[in-house]
Amino acid sequence: HELCARFAVSRHTVREALRDLQQQGVLARQRGAGAVVAAAQPPPYVQALASLAELDDYAAETVFEGLAESVVTARDQLAAELDCQPGSRWLRFAGLRYRREDDKPLCWTEVLLAEPLIADREAIRAGTGPFYERVRKIRGLTAETVEQQVSATVVARELAGVLDCRECAPALLVRRRYLDTTGVPF
Repeated sequence: HELCARFAVSRHTVREALRDLQQQGVLARQRGAGAVVAAAQPPPYVQALASLAELDDYAAETVFEGLAESVVTARDQLAAELDCQPGSRWLRFAGLRYRREDDKPLCWTEVLLAEPLIADREAIRAGTGPFYERVRKIRGLTAETVEQQVSATVVARELAGVLDCRECAPALLVRRRYLDTTGVPF
């Protein structure tokens, strides 16, 4: 009852969520004792991709609507997230991504492109398709490796309105780094 009230959901929803957490090995449930945490963290989510073509499928099924564009300087926290030197500059495109057949936002997307690409800002903005493909066409850079991290988060207050959802709603944070043939992220 406490979980139902706290998250404003039905008993059925709580029961299914607890069942999912038990199947993942995060909770152990015992009759008469309730549920206890069995693991400090859920097992990591891993998505294996055979090629960039599988990421292309996602880009082909969705549309990016750019809402913000700027050049940002990586301060300590952003530099750590990007694994770059503090003070480095990045070209930032941000906006909503939609499924082609739907007008409800699917996600908020932010793309940060390395400093040498700032000079190609107009061409990148005018391009179509995935950003890494735009960079390939303009600069000839090929993504040799893609690193992807998926983690659980909540929707921030400033994004709840544009995503048409409630603040602190559960969400996934997907971070991808595209590295060229020399291992340098772009």
